[in-house]
Amino acid sequence: MVNPGTGKCLSGSKASDGTPLILAACDGSANQKWDPSNGTVRTKGLCMDAAWGATAPGTVVQLANCSGNPAQRFSVRAGNSTVYSEQAKLCVGTVNGGTAIQLLPCGHNKAEAVFKRG
Repeated sequence: MVNPGTGKCLSGSKASDGTPLILAACDGSANQKWDPSNGTVRTKGLCMDAAWGATAPGTVVQLANCSGNPAQRFSVRAGNSTVYSEQAKLCVGTVNGGTAIQLLPCGHNKAEAVFKRG
């Protein structure tokens, strides 16, 4: 998934449990290939996860072993290409041009919270 504002890809750099998600230069690696299906968003057998099950804005979004935990319920909204946390009712994005992915109010800054499949 590519953020069109930055041209960077959603990445789980190490692709291991607890790895925070970041925006990184797109390199086609497996940890930048995402499967948004069945109520989760996955890469390399791991799920996108709100750290510690937190639901507040600013919560780190990370990779975790898929467990069915509500903190792993994310969807990609077709209408505006945002990644949405079903549990927190927040979107995934960055703040002030940073690279750390976190939960944010969905109207925060559209340019920082939009991802296109790529």
